[in-house]
Amino acid sequence: MNATEARNRIHSDNACPWCGITVRMRRSTFEGTAIVKCPKCSYFDPITVPEIEVGDGMTLTIASDSEAYTVVKVSPNGKTLTLQRDRAVRTNREADTFEPGGFVGHTESPAGQEWSYERDPDGAIIKATWRDLRGGYKLAGSATRSPGMNVSPGRHEHYDYNY
Repeated sequence: MNATEARNRIHSDNACPWCGITVRMRRSTFEGTAIVKCPKCSYFDPITVPEIEVGDGMTLTIASDSEAYTVVKVSPNGKTLTLQRDRAVRTNREADTFEPGGFVGHTESPAGQEWSYERDPDGAIIKATWRDLRGGYKLAGSATRSPGMNVSPGRHEHYDYNY
């Protein structure tokens, strides 16, 4: 099923192929790809794997932190990515504010965090696998339904100084 068919399908009531109830299927997106999902049993219609190429930037989200990676290898079906950690340097650290108190204190980035990225040939290598159930990539070896360890397109480094 392509994205257009999925969009059209959400406007009518359908019998879910897993639980059999007639429901209005709910639509969500992953980088513009439609996912049609049953609100009762979480069944989803198959979607296409995004086209990721060698050299594309990716982000691994770990709890409240995010790390930037570069794709160094893509499997033929696009469901397994080999990623290498990028060198990320914070460019606006001087804009942060610090308030003492609590256990250690609280640091805020009112203007947001800005980073510069460059390839690191010695960076750590990880693998990410496509999960049909979630409609996205996760770190290889992590549980599909567990929170965190999601891998998404684009470089978006973030460090939570308060965690």
